[in-house]
Amino acid sequence: MLWLVSMHIQPEEIQINDLTLDDVKKDVRIRGIVSKVITKEKTLFIELMQPSTATVILFKENKDTRLNEGDYIEAVGRIEEYNGKPELIANLVKMI
Repeated sequence: MLWLVSMHIQPEEIQINDLTLDDVKKDVRIRGIVSKVITKEKTLFIELMQPSTATVILFKENKDTRLNEGDYIEAVGRIEEYNGKPELIANLVKMI
């Protein structure tokens, strides 16, 4: 029964301007417009804009992930700290 309930629980949706270092280790969902994408081997660095911006990191792991500037996406993952700023380590990125 618990497994069925957990399948329908989604992380909290958060606005980029509300992200702080207090959110580190929290699972969240963020929606926004892709303003920049940098691909390095098996990693995508996505700049997501709402109007504030946040960095989303996606490890591709053989996934065919094609994102373009202007795409509207939802990123789901865990907030981590990098260089004193929060960033999202995504386990799922999908077009909306």
